[in-house]
Amino acid sequence: MPLTSVSIGFSNSLYALLGIATLMLLSSFVQADLLRFEKSGISFATLVSNNLGEKYRILPSIIKCLLFYSLLASYITGASTILSG
Repeated sequence: MPLTSVSIGFSNSLYALLGIATLMLLSSFVQADLLRFEKSGISFATLVSNNLGEKYRILPSIIKCLLFYSLLASYITGASTILSG
């Protein structure tokens, strides 16, 4: 991340950081608003299914798998750097 930030410049990386933080804040507000009308203990997949329809039920599962894949890839990369050094 720091090498990428250096290549695009400080102001551009600051704009990207603020844009991503704004998107995360807006998505958390939308999710909190949707959860306000649901019963407690509901999963994210059920929340999506209730509000977008049954055909979008697989979308949260795909997103979760991509998250786990990216975490696993970063852990493997970090561990290989530590082990090789």
